[in-house]
Amino acid sequence: MASIERQTADRVSAVTAAVQAAFLIGYALTIAYLLITRGPQGPAEVASGPGVIAEIVTFALFGAGVIIVAIGRWRGRSWSTVPFVVIQLLTLTVSFPLMLGQDNESLARLCGVIATLAAIAGLGVLILKRLSDSDEAEAPEQQ
Repeated sequence: MASIERQTADRVSAVTAAVQAAFLIGYALTIAYLLITRGPQGPAEVASGPGVIAEIVTFALFGAGVIIVAIGRWRGRSWSTVPFVVIQLLTLTVSFPLMLGQDNESLARLCGVIATLAAIAGLGVLILKRLSDSDEAEAPEQQ
């Protein structure tokens, strides 16, 4: 397999990670906006000012980390593979139950479907890249 195919796999996984980072940072910004405009809402244990700020910071930092992984995937750096796989597994952990949510939560279900498909696509690209790399390694031996 040509290096173009390897580069394509890296680019697809990088775009997947970049979109996931955008959603994480967007979610953090949405929480911040709601905190500013409506104040803390929900049970007192989780809706305190410091608790909500901790949630915002956590999602923003996680998004920033995923951006770093996306840059590593775009550049074809091997160090970014394991964090990318972990991100996809964490995404599936959250998105699959979200996808199977209640009927009255159509937006949440749609987000779950999109996140699940993105995670599966990201993992699939890595698997295909790995298979093509192993085929390339075996090809000279067969000649």
